[in-house]
Amino acid sequence: MEDIAKKYAELKNRFKLPDFEEMDHEFEISVIEHPQFLLREMVHKILDVWETPLHLLEGLLQPDTNSMNNLHEYRALDEKGKGEAYLLYRKLMVLQREAQALLVELDSKKLASFVSKALPEWKSIKTGLLIIIQKMADSWKNDSSVREDLGYLG
Repeated sequence: MEDIAKKYAELKNRFKLPDFEEMDHEFEISVIEHPQFLLREMVHKILDVWETPLHLLEGLLQPDTNSMNNLHEYRALDEKGKGEAYLLYRKLMVLQREAQALLVELDSKKLASFVSKALPEWKSIKTGLLIIIQKMADSWKNDSSVREDLGYLG
């Protein structure tokens, strides 16, 4: 971790990156093993963190009809909630594709700019994501629709 923190400090001064502690808290950058390509590795860590919410939102917006939890949670969200979920999904997809393009291009300045932008974007997305996840969790507290689903299957 010391090597990562030291290399990060150099990059922070060069590119005006966010604080190491904040980036580490959100994206676990301290576990990066090799600091040689730290900017690239940070983008990979950011993409790793975003993978789970993307799958969660995708399952909610386009449910697998063979998945009871997908169908149940899809039905639990009203149209407004689905619209909000789609907006978050879209934001994450735009950021993900931007990151993937940067990983092909490998321009240090652009990678650093993305890393700097990723933190506030993620914090904004997280706020909306937490609301949707809470709605999904709350949907399981009311079992009437689950009984309807099971009745339909039986």
